[in-house]
Amino acid sequence: MHLADNPQMEDYSLRYTPSAFRTWSPLMVFLSCLVALSAMAGYALDAAFVNEFGFGNSLLGFAIASIVTLPLTIVIAFAIARKHIDIDLLTRGSGFGYLGSTVTSLVYATYTLIFLAFEGAIMAQAVTALSGLDIHLSYVVVSVVMVPLTLYGMSFSAKFQAWTWPMWVVLIGLAVVTAATAPGSGEHMLNPVPQGGVGVGTVAGLSLVAIFVVAAANLSLATQVGEQGDYLRLMPDPKPGRMRSWRWAVIMGGPGFAVFAVVIFFASTLLVGYADTQATAAEVALPVDLFTIVFQRLTGNHTAALVLAGVLVILSQIKINIMNTYSGSLSWSNFFSRVLHRHPGRAVWVVLQVALALVLMEIDIFDHIITVLAIYANVGIAWVAAMVSDLVINKRLLKIAPAHVEFRRAHLFNVDRVVTV
Repeated sequence: MHLADNPQMEDYSLRYTPSAFRTWSPLMVFLSCLVALSAMAGYALDAAFVNEFGFGNSLLGFAIASIVTLPLTIVIAFAIARKHIDIDLLTRGSGFGYLGSTVTSLVYATYTLIFLAFEGAIMAQAVTALSGLDIHLSYVVVSVVMVPLTLYGMSFSAKFQAWTWPMWVVLIGLAVVTAATAPGSGEHMLNPVPQGGVGVGTVAGLSLVAIFVVAAANLSLATQVGEQGDYLRLMPDPKPGRMRSWRWAVIMGGPGFAVFAVVIFFASTLLVGYADTQATAAEVALPVDLFTIVFQRLTGNHTAALVLAGVLVILSQIKINIMNTYSGSLSWSNFFSRVLHRHPGRAVWVVLQVALALVLMEIDIFDHIITVLAIYANVGIAWVAAMVSDLVINKRLLKIAPAHVEFRRAHLFNVDRVVTV
């Protein structure tokens, strides 16, 4: 059977999602949206930021990025949940037009690809630490694993994410409690000093350059609403009397990611603060080493600590990379269906997404991620802000654009004309 004819694999990758397909509860969709919280990228980035710029600069940079992105993602999350369309179709009807949204599909695909490669590199580090396999071979292993796990889209993803949350919560909880109960944990969190390194302080020594370096990298996370939206589009219609719970599911599953990310920031800086007393900044920047150091305090045994850390990191990265691979396959589907005028099936783009990520891993994206994100943020934030401007200003306030989101090909310009009054 042609791959594109399999609805389980396709998940309506190119179309509006009908009510017959939206059979998951708001809670299940919400839990699937929370997958981004399991990502080890936050721990790796926070370790790099804190050890390079200090806690104060990192916190302020993180806060600035959150303040900018939160209102933007609120608008987009509700538009996706109400219209049951992905961010590509929303872009079509939000001022970009049919071919204009083709460019943004590539922008979105690039975002998912960057994080698939970065998260994959982190998982490969854990595989190498546990098995002794050469890191370049580990890149291949973690890439190949993602293909079968992502082929069946939401049908498999929702179940896998729900089943694995309890184990993840227990392991991450153990790590945080272990670091929090270490002597001087609060002081180490605020004033991280890696072994053999020099602390840069927190409140004193604030630097605008450092703050905006951190903010620039974190602004790229505005595009994360696209990945949240790939799940929010499957939100069922609100039932009578259940509107409040439906809204909370959308808020916490979409823009609420920023709220949860604040918790992750403090948890990760707490872990980094303790690990810095035991290891160098280079070691702490690797999540598998970071958690091994923390778990060694809990178990008193390096091997046991490494196993716990390896299981946590690999589980976390499988969870997040299912989202990265799935969302990437949707964006590639949209991009190539318009460029090539044919759609061989989402499964083909799953393979492409994983193959491209493998290339990025092999050329060492892990060591250059902050620079990559700072550059990408310029494009990502411009795209998201332009959509919000059309949805809020053009459609609601000025009323110079249709009130509804029109994404059907026959009703769109290739590139929307400038509206003049």
